[in-house]
Amino acid sequence: MIYARCPRCFRMQLSTWSEQYYNPAFTIKAKLRFGATPYRCEICRCNFASFRACKERYLWRNLASRQASVNKQNAAK
Repeated sequence: MIYARCPRCFRMQLSTWSEQYYNPAFTIKAKLRFGATPYRCEICRCNFASFRACKERYLWRNLASRQASVNKQNAAK
C-alpha cells in the first residue's frame, strides 16, 4: 500500500481532477487543504484525495496508442 488506490475498486489507474469542475465533500476538501492530491479512478470514476503518490498517471491517449500497437502487431502476424 505504498501508492494511492481507488477507495471503491482498489485500482491504480488514476488521473487528477480540479475543484473548479467538482464540488467535493468536506472531508475531501480538508485533505486537499492539508496537501493531499486529488485523484480520480478512470474505471469507476470515483473522485477522492490521497496523501500517497500515484504509481502511474492514467491517460486515455496512452491506452489508445497501446491498443493501436497491439493491433498492428496482430495484423503483421
